[in-house]
Amino acid sequence: MPRRKNPECIRCAAQSVEVAQQKPCWKGQTCRSKRSYYANHSVNKAKKRSKQRRQRVQTLDIPLFGHDLPPEVSMIFYRDRADGPIHAIEFVVVDDGQTLSRVNPIHLKGVPQTKLRSHIKNVLGVLKAQFGQDIRISQSRQPASLCPLCQQSGEETDE
Repeated sequence: MPRRKNPECIRCAAQSVEVAQQKPCWKGQTCRSKRSYYANHSVNKAKKRSKQRRQRVQTLDIPLFGHDLPPEVSMIFYRDRADGPIHAIEFVVVDDGQTLSRVNPIHLKGVPQTKLRSHIKNVLGVLKAQFGQDIRISQSRQPASLCPLCQQSGEETDE
């Protein structure tokens, strides 16, 4: 354990050099270094902490050409207004502009928020297991008139 700081020396460090030299405890160079240490203690500690932080942070030079981005999961919410109810939800996994996987859309009329949130967590969990934990997740909004479920049912009645 380090030795305790002498409170008399701490008070002396706050005074001018002329006043400190008149005291009976003055010991020349020893007192000069102690006074400097006590006066600049907080600044020195801050410098030491920032130096230690810099040593902990590692910077990596990774070329852009060899790095592939993970696939992106796009959550598409079908709703007419930003504050309106969600009509349907669909998940699409895209990698470099190509669709890798699509989760069937579902209508959400009458579905409570808790069930919707748990459905989203479940789907994202399955997709993360299939495509890796580092997938990117984005959200987009489409009007309810573009809902694929409604368009499919409209095509079936036309036949």
